[in-house]
Amino acid sequence: MAQSIETVQMSVVDHIKNFDIHGAWQALKEMQVDWLEVGIGFALGILAGFLFKRYSKMVFIALIVGTISIMILDYFNFVHIDWNSVQALVGTKPLQEEVSSRMQGVIEWIKLNAMMTGTFGIGFLVGLKVG
Repeated sequence: MAQSIETVQMSVVDHIKNFDIHGAWQALKEMQVDWLEVGIGFALGILAGFLFKRYSKMVFIALIVGTISIMILDYFNFVHIDWNSVQALVGTKPLQEEVSSRMQGVIEWIKLNAMMTGTFGIGFLVGLKVG
């Protein structure tokens, strides 16, 4: 088992050592880049990261207080939530049945929108650092 882990680690190191920057640069030049999409993704990422860092504590506290309030109201029978009706209204199935298809859908969406997802992620990290 330890032998296979070392082999995998060595192959990653070998890939890093043998990385061809000129080939990667050429492939980057040949890509059809929509600079507007890149800019919008980066700007939205910065905004989201900034807002997340500034207001995440307040949003988290509000969600916790709201959840506890609903649980207390449910405990004293002031509120009853019929989850079957909620699922019928929204048109969803129980989560266990959809986990694999939703995850596959998310992965496919990320692949199709790789440029926007990547620039948003980079912008988000910049926004976290700035905020």
